[in-house]
Amino acid sequence: MKNISVYNVVLPNRPLSNIELLDAVKKIEIPGFRGVFVRDNLPSKPGKHESGFIIEFTHRVALHKKYKEKFYFDTYGF
Repeated sequence: MKNISVYNVVLPNRPLSNIELLDAVKKIEIPGFRGVFVRDNLPSKPGKHESGFIIEFTHRVALHKKYKEKFYFDTYGF
């Protein structure tokens, strides 16, 4: 499989561990990143501006929130 380049950071084309995700976020410098969480340990309240909020279920999903604008990405594409 080919690697993926995201903002000049090369990532392997496979599911990433929480450590690999945190390392990538640090290199890409995603503003407002809150962390990598399992479903049972999510923050109780979302912030007004969050980026790269990544949640681990049996797969990865991501949420971007900036005030009322919201974007949700599911790796299964549902």
